[in-house]
Amino acid sequence: MRDDQLVALPDALSFAEAMAPYKLATTWEGLVVTAGLQAGETVLVTGAGGGVGSAAVVLARHLGARIIAATGADEKCTRLRSLGADEAFNYNDEPLGDAVERLTDGDGLDIVFDVAAGPNLAEALKKLRWGGRAVVVGAHGGERVEVDMLDLFRRHVAILGCGRYTRAILASVFELRCDGLPMPPVHATYPLAEAAEAQRVMDGRKFFGRLLLKIA
Repeated sequence: MRDDQLVALPDALSFAEAMAPYKLATTWEGLVVTAGLQAGETVLVTGAGGGVGSAAVVLARHLGARIIAATGADEKCTRLRSLGADEAFNYNDEPLGDAVERLTDGDGLDIVFDVAAGPNLAEALKKLRWGGRAVVVGAHGGERVEVDMLDLFRRHVAILGCGRYTRAILASVFELRCDGLPMPPVHATYPLAEAAEAQRVMDGRKFFGRLLLKIA
């Protein structure tokens, strides 16, 4: 790694305290730099129980958005509400489009922060308001999504890919953490020797927030 790829860690943050918040840099790029989130806007966060999704909930709350969190487990809904989500639902129990329609009283969304693509992204796009923005930072839910292009351009909807935050963004996030931006949740920290167990937990999707490996 080159020196110009490094970011100085503020004295107020320990190395452990920096490991989880660095995912805030991904969400900052998506919500602030790419989507231009404004206070009061309604944001849907998909995959909200994972590392990036939970960080998006934390950041969106800090910035004054109304947050709807989508996740695949009832117990994660409860934790997402305690994290700052105004609404949370299990997309395995209720279709995403129906849930958004119900939770917005049919008014729709300003922003979709999507971590998985696939069918849920296709449904979320239909619920964006005129001029709405979808930012996509992952595709493990499906790499190909069918989009109605007529509907897209008629409603001035934008689909934006992101996921390569800059050193400046990461430095800004560290500063915000020092100034009171909450830390995203950490499910567990494993020693490097237990990396296989951490991978097993991740594959089982029975976690909330980040899984961290400790080198020493």
